[in-house]
Amino acid sequence: MGFFIAGATGGPGRSSAERPALMSPERFALIVAGAHLAAASLHGAAHDALGIPVRGVAGRLFVAGAVFAGPLAALALLHRGRCTAAALLLSASMVAALGYGLAVHYVLATADNVARVPPGLQGAIFRCTAAIIALLEAAGVAAGAILLVARRGQAMPAGAGTSCRRRDRWRHSSGKAGERQEM
Repeated sequence: MGFFIAGATGGPGRSSAERPALMSPERFALIVAGAHLAAASLHGAAHDALGIPVRGVAGRLFVAGAVFAGPLAALALLHRGRCTAAALLLSASMVAALGYGLAVHYVLATADNVARVPPGLQGAIFRCTAAIIALLEAAGVAAGAILLVARRGQAMPAGAGTSCRRRDRWRHSSGKAGERQEM
């Protein structure tokens, strides 16, 4: 199952079931998470070049967890076919990172605030990557939600393919025939 962008495919009178999918939810999540990690790395380099440290141990741990480790772990879960877990982790880490990023880059009067960053190339990189990261984090929340919604009612037997939707395994561990459990 892919997702659609209104008006991008098909034509008048064609149902959404007849339109080709533009991209699978798994691929969308992969692209968004990968782009987010790249932009966050570039933003971190701008932090270093400008001498703007992330404040406190808690701040550094939060950034390490929500901005980097969360999306990386979601990608690993996605690769292993654990789509529900990947979707939830991606959405949760992106919501947390978005809230933190908006607060420190745009709301609070911190050294991280884009209005306080000095002019020049590194300042421009800092400001641009802060905005790009915010957009990618919002897209990451959407990607997780789309992936989660796409998972509903899509389980197939083992060996049916390699995408997330097809990696669910059918087990009878509780004695109920046909009960689906994600591995």
